[in-house]
Amino acid sequence: MPQGKTLLEQWLAGNDKAFEAFYDRYADFVFQLCMRLLQNKEEAEELCQDIFLKVADKANSFKGDSTTTTWLYAIASRKCLDRLRQRKRKSYAVWNQRAQAKEDTLAFVDSNNPQTDLEKAEQMHHFWQAMEQLPPRQKVAITLVFLEGLPQKEAALALGIPLKALESLLQRGKKNLKQRLDSPTNEGNY
Repeated sequence: MPQGKTLLEQWLAGNDKAFEAFYDRYADFVFQLCMRLLQNKEEAEELCQDIFLKVADKANSFKGDSTTTTWLYAIASRKCLDRLRQRKRKSYAVWNQRAQAKEDTLAFVDSNNPQTDLEKAEQMHHFWQAMEQLPPRQKVAITLVFLEGLPQKEAALALGIPLKALESLLQRGKKNLKQRLDSPTNEGNY
């Protein structure tokens, strides 16, 4: 299958099937990133569609200076960051997100060892609950680097910030995450 840049070039040249192939190749990747950041399936699906509309609109701006995935990380993480900020401004109720995250987490329970799996599921839920409480930029930075495995240099490029700024975000984010995970008030709020 052609590379992402080639598919975009073919689409810009009038080949509509090329954008379908581009979408098929990267849709799951974008959706999974949105799910990690938003912790809400419906919202992630909606934003994934918005992201691909933006990709279609901005396809001619992709020059290939970075990889296609880094370019998509940039678009997707900025759109998710905007959505997270929007939630904060609107005092978005996170109860539904937490309930969905717990439900998704409990789906991983294996019947061979339900006690251990339940403990793991609760730990994962506790982690996602703490992540949800982070400031949006810290949440996005931690997700890109530690959960998506993006090298710091690429994550900084995707976020449009200097590497030192990303390092600072990660440091503050890890500190805030640790405080939230260690907080007794965060326990039992499932």
